[in-house]
Amino acid sequence: LEAKEHFGWPLYGKLIAKWGNIPINRKSVQESIKSIRKAELKLKNENSIIVFPEGSRTKNGELGKFKKMPFHLAKEAKVAIIPVGASGIFSLNHKGTLLMKPGRIKIKLGKPIPVEKVTSLSSVELMEETRERILSLIEYN
Repeated sequence: LEAKEHFGWPLYGKLIAKWGNIPINRKSVQESIKSIRKAELKLKNENSIIVFPEGSRTKNGELGKFKKMPFHLAKEAKVAIIPVGASGIFSLNHKGTLLMKPGRIKIKLGKPIPVEKVTSLSSVELMEETRERILSLIEYN
């Protein structure tokens, strides 16, 4: 799921379309629901999807507040969640600028949250568990 407006950006828009990202219109609840259903269908057809549960980057580089939708989606599709921590992104590109600085990003994959746990926890509990796991993977300078 990717913000609909990103698909209009030069180069990046073409790249995310080629990757199969699903545009989501955050200004329209009805269109957002359609995008979420497309993501759910991808999951049910045994495809993986990447979701950034914050929905947007933060202005200070800290991990932001998570949205509930990705966790409802995981529960509905009955899929495992693999927490991923990304360190160093904020120093390369701040929110609101297209300028990218050279540097390194460190990606860490966490231990999967199995389907059994995904389905047994409430969406809020699942969101909190995932957030805690991601926080443990991120390195702040």
